[in-house]
Amino acid sequence: MQTMQAMKKICFVGLAAAFVISLLAQGTVENAVEVREGGESSSNTLTVTDVAVVSAKRLSDYGISGLTNRVDLTTMVPWDIVQLIEFLAHRGGLDNIVIGKGVAGLTTKLKLTDVTVAEALEIVLSVNNLAYEVKNGIITIMTDEEYRLVNGVSFYDQKKVKMLELKYADPTRVATMLEKIKSAIGTIVADPVTGTLILIDTPDKIREMQIVVEKADIPTVSRVIPTETKTFVLQYADIEKMQNEITAMLTKEAGSLRADRRTRTLIVTDLPHNMRRIEEVIRIFDQKSRQVFIEAKIVQTTLN
Repeated sequence: MQTMQAMKKICFVGLAAAFVISLLAQGTVENAVEVREGGESSSNTLTVTDVAVVSAKRLSDYGISGLTNRVDLTTMVPWDIVQLIEFLAHRGGLDNIVIGKGVAGLTTKLKLTDVTVAEALEIVLSVNNLAYEVKNGIITIMTDEEYRLVNGVSFYDQKKVKMLELKYADPTRVATMLEKIKSAIGTIVADPVTGTLILIDTPDKIREMQIVVEKADIPTVSRVIPTETKTFVLQYADIEKMQNEITAMLTKEAGSLRADRRTRTLIVTDLPHNMRRIEEVIRIFDQKSRQVFIEAKIVQTTLN
């Protein structure tokens, strides 16, 4: 039973991690999700697990030759943004750089002294709401809108992720409460089976939502687990053996079994997905034993 529960928890965490990665900037986030066992808990009832999200790498972190070159940059009048990027690429000796079709317009006045090419590029891109991706040593510069269309999230979104395991409250109802608190870029995922909430939002909003969750997850609130109950009348299987088999399959803290030996009846309560497994086991075991038909002939012979 403990092994089964551990597998369910691992499976859910794995699915949660996959979901988080799909919502964040996949192309520029490496090692995006790291779940720390026994994450910090801020109350006696609520289990909190931090999911650390690593933001996009700085340009200097990619180790591309030329990005560490020093440069002075002063523009007294607005400069064409494409020409400015090309100028910085030339100062850094960057041969592998691609500028997207949507990159256009004039930059603001700039005065930078003794900065690296990487730092200058990042400043120029940020003040003009531009984004970048680096793959195989090739720097691609695009608008933030183009980046959002490809990755599903703005290049400048600073999101954090927190997993909360509720003990009492219904996570679906709590998630409905939190919808009015989260920001426009926030996402809330609720799993009523494991009692887990995943909060994806800015750090300030996550702190606000966690306070609400802590106030909602109290012993006086009862979380209704979505179970179902079915009755099985055995025709052939031994009821005691079936009782032992089914008991070992029940979901911890959710499943239950009642047996009536007189009527050869099993009453099973469990989660829907596990009930299907139980039904299949009962179907396989509760079958008429095969009988072997033996035909015998008596042959009498007379010797002359």
